[in-house]
Amino acid sequence: MAWSFGTLAAAGSHSALTQFAHASLADHAAPKHVTCTLICEQAAALPGSTVTLGVDLTLEKKWHVYSSSRNDNGFPPNAEWKLPAGFTVDALQWPAPVRHVDPGDLLNHVYFDHVTLPVTLHVPSSAQPGSTAVIKATVKWLVCDTTCVGEEAEVEFKLTIAKPGETPAKSSDAKKFDEARSRMPIELPAGSKDVAIAWPTSNRVTISVPGASHLEFFPDDACFPLASPIKDPVSDTDKLTIGLDTPEPEQISLLGVLEVRGKDKPTVWHRIKSAPPATPTKPAPSQPSTPPKTSP
Repeated sequence: MAWSFGTLAAAGSHSALTQFAHASLADHAAPKHVTCTLICEQAAALPGSTVTLGVDLTLEKKWHVYSSSRNDNGFPPNAEWKLPAGFTVDALQWPAPVRHVDPGDLLNHVYFDHVTLPVTLHVPSSAQPGSTAVIKATVKWLVCDTTCVGEEAEVEFKLTIAKPGETPAKSSDAKKFDEARSRMPIELPAGSKDVAIAWPTSNRVTISVPGASHLEFFPDDACFPLASPIKDPVSDTDKLTIGLDTPEPEQISLLGVLEVRGKDKPTVWHRIKSAPPATPTKPAPSQPSTPPKTSP
């Protein structure tokens, strides 16, 4: 099923848009705008080790899929895994997306052209050397241009289990993982001098990065709601000022990814989390002491 952004914009609120989109994806179509494959960084894996798989998406020109950041009318790809006994996978990892404003002032954080979503696969120590483990997944995604389409694919990767003492070589897809890691947000350590976050008020936050020439902020779903989400999270200076709306109970911090561009430095992405300082509790006024009664 396909629908236009005009239809999505008419749906109204972010919640209504998301519910509308999910409901419209009850029946996913065979891929037409995205080619999805399952790839591996290594040509083989040792028993008891971990390897990095990748959900690899190649998109038709001008079409986009969604990241795990907050989106007005889309949601990210998801994978349902079918693994051999003893194998487990961690959550998908998300390279930094790009901001994209659709008709109707719908703000999304998306990927164009190509993206690899890495995921760590844990190989059990019981895996038999010389055998082949077949890793399967059903991957579903929403892909959009002037219309949106829900698609899905059944993918698999045949992983060779290496023999003890062997050193598995890199696969022919290893460069795709290097590209994904080059855009992977780095956790900002507490007290970092590279990024300064200040709260002038409880509903306004400033982010300063000395030497930066451009800043962008990509909020997570659990982030405080932004008062002006299209205008505020972008600055062509070394300082970003973001106004905040009243949060829901589960939204307790500024949470998301900060993109930092410099004139003579490569672009970097930081994962940030910050909350306004707690308002000091005023002590209750002291009660005047009652002088002891004296006998007449």
